[in-house]
Amino acid sequence: MSSYPPRNLLLPLGVVFSQLMSQMLHVERDYHPLVWTTQKLTARLTGSFY
Repeated sequence: MSSYPPRNLLLPLGVVFSQLMSQMLHVERDYHPLVWTTQKLTARLTGSFY
């Protein structure tokens, strides 16, 4: 019994992951100013707490 997950489980996971990544990149390209502003605000808020 090998400790690695079976390949027939890894392949769909990789496909779903790549589709998710491309979709996230597409959304980030469309809403890049909004994402950038949200990241800056989050960094500023968390920076003030730590």
